[in-house]
Amino acid sequence: MPLNSFLSLLHEVHDTYEGSLTPPPRLHTGHTGQSPTLLSSSRSGGSGETTGAVLWKVTPLFATYLSHPGNPFFSHGVLSSRSTVLELGCGVAGVLGLTLGSSGRVRGYFLSDQEYVLKLLRRNLEENTPPPAAPRKGRARAEGSAMVRTLALDWEKDRITREHPVLKEGVPFDAVIACDCIYNEALVEGFVEALEEACLELSAASSPSSPGAARGREGGSALSKEAGGEGKTKPTLAIIAQELRSPEVFETWLVRFHKSFHTYRIPDSLLTPEINSASGYCIHVGILRDSGQIGMLGRGGDQKRPLCT
Repeated sequence: MPLNSFLSLLHEVHDTYEGSLTPPPRLHTGHTGQSPTLLSSSRSGGSGETTGAVLWKVTPLFATYLSHPGNPFFSHGVLSSRSTVLELGCGVAGVLGLTLGSSGRVRGYFLSDQEYVLKLLRRNLEENTPPPAAPRKGRARAEGSAMVRTLALDWEKDRITREHPVLKEGVPFDAVIACDCIYNEALVEGFVEALEEACLELSAASSPSSPGAARGREGGSALSKEAGGEGKTKPTLAIIAQELRSPEVFETWLVRFHKSFHTYRIPDSLLTPEINSASGYCIHVGILRDSGQIGMLGRGGDQKRPLCT
């Protein structure tokens, strides 16, 4: 199976202490661009929040890495032109959506961030998305062109559910991607909970069109079987790219993430020099553990608002 061959290349994290990585001396500020308009304004509600206004360096580096034909996600069929992806905390630039979605590298790319980010995000997408290529003479226009969608999502407050009008189609998601979303310990719990919910709600096992839907919803056994190569249901992968800044924050995230996900790190041998641990970056992949064991940890479903539209 493509997933098994892919996982065999990775370093599985069994001990979170051994899995910790030490940041190298910083040679750069960590960000490569920003939105002066958003940085100088206050979001709706007057809190002055500017999360999403800065484009951190790991995002374009990760986009470049995924664009390389030899990267293991695509070369082993984990992601393909038939894949659908959700990104958490995409920011105003939407770099990955443009790289993977607008280019047709994947079938569908869903960019999510807080409501106040979306106006500039949509403008960036419009201004940087090339018009569809005209069909060559004698050939019909290619079918199944990529779809790039945006949705408002504050993963500290909102639920990720198929009831959302943007997600209700029931298409299974191959991956949930997040780049540099963890920069202090206070964000860790809500972030991992959002990943849990996304990987549970958006997987093939939970899709109404999936034959194994009921089985996957009841106990996540289909996801566990796929990780072991026995089942037919493909799990939704959590893919986390981040800059190594604070050892304390990274360890807090790794311990919490490992509690809910089978955790794998992309080894430096499969990374480019620009995005490996020596340069201060890392990429982890997670497969949701048995949902019965997770028990929707701390989710407090009724305490969260319905997902924004």
